Amino acid sequence: MTQYRVVREQWNGFEAQKREWYWPFWTAISSRPGTLCGNTKSTLEEAVKLINDYKNGTRIGEQELGNVVYKE
Repeated sequence: MTQYRVVREQWNGFEAQKREWYWPFWTAISSRPGTLCGNTKSTLEEAVKLINDYKNGTRIGEQELGNVVYKE
């Protein structure tokens, strides 16, 4: 079972992390799918939203603006 957490860090505030059942280390959830980019967020709420998006399979890094999809 995958575990999730948010840790406070020195760079920008908060980082969302996960730990897979087969891996003993916590790793950052990438805010850009397919890359190893970090995910430092300035608020706890943004970090929790990243975890929820990741768990729900929502495309991370996209947000709907009316009928337009904005990709970071």
